[in-house]
Amino acid sequence: MTLTKYRRRADWEPFRSFYDYPEVRAERMTDFPSFFGREQGAGLPTAWHPSADVYEDDGDVFVQIDLPGMKKDDIDISFDGHVLSITGRREEKDFKESERYWSRERYFGEFHRYVHVPAEVTSDDLKARYEDGVLVVALHKAEKAKRKKIAIESGHS
Repeated sequence: MTLTKYRRRADWEPFRSFYDYPEVRAERMTDFPSFFGREQGAGLPTAWHPSADVYEDDGDVFVQIDLPGMKKDDIDISFDGHVLSITGRREEKDFKESERYWSRERYFGEFHRYVHVPAEVTSDDLKARYEDGVLVVALHKAEKAKRKKIAIESGHS
């Protein structure tokens, strides 16, 4: 009898699809409460986390957050010098007892989004615009945080 050393297959990982595809993971986790006979989503936290982009140009830092289905009065924005805080609440649609969902993927309830601002900005000139479900906050950079062009001198005497 010949013994050979066990070699693990490098290409096989049983949980790969679970970790590589967050939408699969999220779908499976929402099914979990119904396993115990409770209404789907009952007893789960109501907070959600909206998507955000942070980008800059020469004079401003922008934070853009998707908040579809909300009114601007339901959104609060504050800034403490380094962290932009955006909070709010999206109300759930009332549904009738006769309605039965096949799928519920939209988030409702409170949200809290904190964004660390990557540059020094002035708190005097902050602007926010909410249009078509997208909130854009513009934070004006402080003079010392703005990009400056540096002239190159010749090395010849």
